[in-house]
Amino acid sequence: MGEIIYAGGRQLEGNMEILTIREVAQSYLTSLWNREELRAESPGKPSFIHLLGQYFTWVVFTIAAATAIYWGFMTARRSGRP
Repeated sequence: MGEIIYAGGRQLEGNMEILTIREVAQSYLTSLWNREELRAESPGKPSFIHLLGQYFTWVVFTIAAATAIYWGFMTARRSGRP
């Protein structure tokens, strides 16, 4: 009776009745996400990062494929295989 229960606490046996005596406070991060200025879309042209991010994966895959093909030929040439 009258004990404090922390987040992540575990009930091991029996029933439990909890009475809250004060409202649960939201975390700092949750309150930041709920701010009105963060909800609205910012008008204007997209930044350089958005344009770069659009092609980043394809550029990385292209570099990886070119590297694999190059080293495949170089290994075959060194081992004497055609």
